[in-house]
Amino acid sequence: MTNSKITRRALLISVVALMLCLAMLTGTTFAWFTDQETSANNKIVAGDLDVQLLMYDETAQDYVDIGEESDPIFGADGSLIAQNNNLNTLWEPGKTQVAYLAIKNNGSLALKYKVELEVEEADTKKLYEVMSYAITPGAQNVGVTAWDAANAKSIVLGTQAVSGEVELEKGITHYFALSVHMDENAGNSYENAKISFDLTVYATQLNVEPDAFGPDYDKDALFAVADDLYIDQTTGEYVATSTAGLSSIAALAGEDDTITSVNYNGVDVPVVSDTTELATAAPNNELVVLASGNYQMPDGSDISLRGKTLTTVGTKDTVVDVSNVDARDQFVTGATVLFEGVTLNFGSSNYMGFANTASLTYKDCKINGLQFLFGDNVTFENCEFNSNGAEHSVWTYGAKNVSFKDCSFTYGDRAINCYSDNDVSGGKQTVDFTNCTFEAERDTSEGAIEINSYFFSVGIEVNVNNCTAPAYGQLAYVSRWDSTNGAKTTINIR
Repeated sequence: MTNSKITRRALLISVVALMLCLAMLTGTTFAWFTDQETSANNKIVAGDLDVQLLMYDETAQDYVDIGEESDPIFGADGSLIAQNNNLNTLWEPGKTQVAYLAIKNNGSLALKYKVELEVEEADTKKLYEVMSYAITPGAQNVGVTAWDAANAKSIVLGTQAVSGEVELEKGITHYFALSVHMDENAGNSYENAKISFDLTVYATQLNVEPDAFGPDYDKDALFAVADDLYIDQTTGEYVATSTAGLSSIAALAGEDDTITSVNYNGVDVPVVSDTTELATAAPNNELVVLASGNYQMPDGSDISLRGKTLTTVGTKDTVVDVSNVDARDQFVTGATVLFEGVTLNFGSSNYMGFANTASLTYKDCKINGLQFLFGDNVTFENCEFNSNGAEHSVWTYGAKNVSFKDCSFTYGDRAINCYSDNDVSGGKQTVDFTNCTFEAERDTSEGAIEINSYFFSVGIEVNVNNCTAPAYGQLAYVSRWDSTNGAKTTINIR
C-alpha cells in the first residue's frame, strides 16, 4: 500500500480570552473591564471570558489544555499524542486518525464560539483532494471506532467552518472528536505530499447577563482573533480597534494572502503582501498594512507621495529594504510619513533615507544600517537601532528638528552623527535624546553621539535627557573633525 506523509503543522489555537463586558451605547464603545475594583466594603468584580481548547492525553488519562501548544496533535513525527493507539505518523490510503478534543468555558461569563479549519498545502500535489474530516459531537475519550464516511466533509484549501455559532454556559465543557481520513483510492501521485491544518476557536460574550435595561447590550460583540483584532459576526470582516490590531492582522496576512483588507475606524484599510501591491496602494491610501514578509521600498521611479500622508503598519517580521531609497530623491517632498512596528534595512551606503518630508516618524521599529535625515521634523519613538557595521546608525544631515525617545542603539564606533553640510531652513539644528540607551560593540575612544557643526553658521543644539552612557567612550562629544572646536555647539546633558 502506498505511503504518503502528511506533516501536521501545529494545531495552532488562537483561543483569545478577552473581556467583552460592555458594547455600544449611543454609538460609543466603552473599554472592557479586566480587573476588580474595591470601594470601602463594596466590591465590584468584573466578569471574565476564558475559553480553553483541551485534548485527551492518553498518558495522563485526562484532558489537558493545548491552547499554547505549537506541536501537532497527529500526523507528524513530533506529534503531541498518538491517537487511537496508532504510533505510525505516515499516512496511507484508508488511514484514519482521531483526536478527542473539548472546548471549555473556564470563565465567569456565558459565551458563544465557533471553530474554523484552515488548510494550506506545502507543495503542488494537492493532497487535500483525497483528505476529509468528520466531527463526532459528544465523543469523550472514546466513541470513534470507525471512519464516519456518512458525515464526512471534504477538505478544501483556505478556511472552512467546522461549526456554527455554539452557545456555552460558564463552567460547561463541550466534547467532540476530530477524525482525519485519507481516501482509500488515493493513487501514487500523492506520495510524500504535505498539507498543514490550523484549527482556530473564536469566542465572544453571549448576551445573556442582564444590565439595568435587559441582556442585549452585548448582542453585537465581535469575535476576538488577537489583541484588538476581531471578526464581525455579520460580515465576516476583520476589524482592528488599535494599531496593535493592525499589527495582528499583518501577522495573520503573512500566513494567509487571501486577507486583503481590515476595517479600522470605519475605513477599509488595504493589507498588502508584496512590493507591487505596496507601490499601487501607497499613493492612494493614508494607511497601509504590510503583511509579514520581505519588501523592496518603492522609490521615486515607482511612486510619488509628494504632499501626501502615509502610515505603514506591520510587524517586526515585516522587513522593508530601503537601501535603494536615495535621500536626495524628492518623491516624498512635503509628505507626512510614519512607519510603525516594522523592520527597515538601510544598508551601509551614504545618503539613503527619505528626503524633504514635512514629518517623518518611526514608532516601535527595528532599524538596521545607516540612515541620512532630511526634513523639518523627524521622530523616533521606541525604536531599536543596529548599525550592522556601518560607521553610524543615523546622520542628522539636513533635518531641522530630530527627536529620539525611548530608543536603543547598538553600534561599532559611533551611534549618531549630528552633522550637516548646510544650514537648515529657519535656524539651527536641534537634536533631542530622551530615555535612550547606547551599547558599543567594542572599546572605542570616541562615543555615542558625535557632533560636528563645522559647516553650520548657526550651530547645533543637542539635548540629552536621562540617557544611559555607553560602556565605552563618551555619551556626547564634539567631533575631532570640527575645527571650530564646538564653538557653535550647545550640549545639554541632564
